[in-house]
Amino acid sequence: MENSLTNKKYLMPKGELRKVTAVATRMVVEDNRFDLTDSIITLSVVHLNGNPLDFDKMLSVDISDLAHDVIGIMDNMCRDTGRLLNDFIPKFSIK
Repeated sequence: MENSLTNKKYLMPKGELRKVTAVATRMVVEDNRFDLTDSIITLSVVHLNGNPLDFDKMLSVDISDLAHDVIGIMDNMCRDTGRLLNDFIPKFSIK
């Protein structure tokens, strides 16, 4: 489903939503400065809008690699389009 005002996609299949929730939960457990809901939404919007992420790999990597992607995504996502700015490419993008 796309929002007609911004053309951002929001709906994610349940299996992927479980995985993104697990990734976001891992990040929040490691660093409580992260908000679970904001992390889930941000990762989902980026995943659905031009930069698919490998959530399985994100669950199995060292926390510093995970933090690189999550922080980079949060810092570089355009809130209007869901796309990443500043040439940021997450380590766990699906190529």
